[in-house]
Amino acid sequence: MEGETAQRLSLEADGEAMAVTFDVAGRSVYCVWSRGERVLSEIFHEGATMLRFENSGQGTQLIVDLETDASKGRLLLSVAPEFAIDSRILLR
Repeated sequence: MEGETAQRLSLEADGEAMAVTFDVAGRSVYCVWSRGERVLSEIFHEGATMLRFENSGQGTQLIVDLETDASKGRLLLSVAPEFAIDSRILLR
């Protein structure tokens, strides 16, 4: 973890990297998943209300609950056993 106003979590495994930056005051989250110099996925969401880790038989996920006046959803960042991103947002 690093950062002052925005916190950053950097993870690496098997030649891939995932960097997650969250700004508590700004209620936003930004994630970049890359393999070497190639960006596989880049995602930004505002309205982050909760950030937590969850361990299960399927692996470890970083879960970000999202809510704004116009939408509600969840960002699922799988960090083990392999990286994956699932973003689910519904308009109200």
